Amino acid sequence: PTPRADEPRLVGLVRDLDDDDFRTRQRAMEELDRQRESAVPALRKALAASPSLELRRRAEGFLAKWDPVVMQGEPLRTLRAVETLEQAGTSEARQVLRALGEGDQGARLTREAKASLRRLQAKTGP
Repeated sequence: PTPRADEPRLVGLVRDLDDDDFRTRQRAMEELDRQRESAVPALRKALAASPSLELRRRAEGFLAKWDPVVMQGEPLRTLRAVETLEQAGTSEARQVLRALGEGDQGARLTREAKASLRRLQAKTGP
């Protein structure tokens, strides 16, 4: 499942993207990558506040990768896996979809897993 967002932590990580120390910026970027879609709102908010060039560059790079509108790489593979689980429709696939549906409520993966479960239930029942 997508980890639940820790808003204060995300704000701190976004702030660290503009730190003077390169390692601090890199660690923040790596942690934001682990947060995936959960970090998108915090980065959009930072971009709206006229950030430094460094923060803008890093935030835009992150959004190009993880913004739900952009579907390529890891996000696309993940959603295709959800589609495959739905098509399989087995009890094991439903179990995995239920687990994925327990993630961060704002994450696309969570929403897609729940939608897949609803469609499966409509087809075959609970």
